[in-house]
Amino acid sequence: FSVLLLTLSFEPFLIEAWVGGQLSVVGFFCIALALYCEDRRLPIASGVALAFCLYKPTLLLLILPLLLVGHRFEMLSSFCLSGLLLAGACVLSVGKQPCLEYIRMLSTHLHDVTQGATVFRDWKYVDLLSAVRLLSGGNSWPGWLVVVSGFSTGCFCLAVAWWKSKGWDADRRRLLWACTLTGTLVVNVYVGIYDTVLVVIAALLTADVLYRRAGDQARTLEPAFKIWLV
Repeated sequence: FSVLLLTLSFEPFLIEAWVGGQLSVVGFFCIALALYCEDRRLPIASGVALAFCLYKPTLLLLILPLLLVGHRFEMLSSFCLSGLLLAGACVLSVGKQPCLEYIRMLSTHLHDVTQGATVFRDWKYVDLLSAVRLLSGGNSWPGWLVVVSGFSTGCFCLAVAWWKSKGWDADRRRLLWACTLTGTLVVNVYVGIYDTVLVVIAALLTADVLYRRAGDQARTLEPAFKIWLV
């Protein structure tokens, strides 16, 4: 209950989502559900949950390539099939033209962000591109060099970890997901502060691993303390 209260008091949850009406909680729920299913060896259900994040493709910009690198083929297959079914359902329910307009809106939004359009408030974005643009005062070749270097380094490190993660235990996989979700917020084209609710999932995964490891260590050391006290 205390964790729930702390989570709901997080500014992106409390102000951006609840008061501001942002849909970031939908992505939060879908990714949390996907991780729940993946942790219980249900890759098909996990892929279905991830497919619902297609309403905002930037949430999956880093996750999908890493799943491919990590040989999560069942999850990816389930994701692709579910995505096609969702797209078909959208076309049948509202028609083709609104769907095309939505795709056109996403591409226009991406173009405006990468070109540094003044309509966007960079101070409310947490991705590396926005941070560099704020520091440099706009788009410049040194700024783009920093962005490309940061993106390349982050993607490479995560890709290597995912490539080696197939035989990892549950704790190491949880920590890898925590790093991936955190990296998604930085190694991206645009991520608003409202999407930082994903940090809560990463923090909970990390805290869970550390808490259980501390408990195991305490139980391991307990006999030694008893002998010392005697």
